[in-house]
Amino acid sequence: MKIALLTNEYPPHIYGGAGVHVEYLSRELARLEGGKHDLHIRCFGEQKEHFDNVAVEGVRPDFVFPFQDVHHQKLLDTLFRDILMTGSVKEADIVHCHTWYTILQAA
Repeated sequence: MKIALLTNEYPPHIYGGAGVHVEYLSRELARLEGGKHDLHIRCFGEQKEHFDNVAVEGVRPDFVFPFQDVHHQKLLDTLFRDILMTGSVKEADIVHCHTWYTILQAA
């Protein structure tokens, strides 16, 4: 089975409870049924790792959106990362969107 986990926080960039939760969730999903499932993690950041059945890829836009109000910058950045993450999931049997940062992809 191919599992995609889309998240804002992922090690080493964890700053709250949601990040701790996704760290443990991803570890257990990777171990599920003796590690026979592929886990693809897309997260905010610059990570690029591959070990055993786990692939981690950080998503970070390489430009700054033009914006009229500074308050819109974070929302636009988040939406664009969501689009990049969604487009990078080639094939998955299960997709887990973790927190509001990535749930917008499922809409």
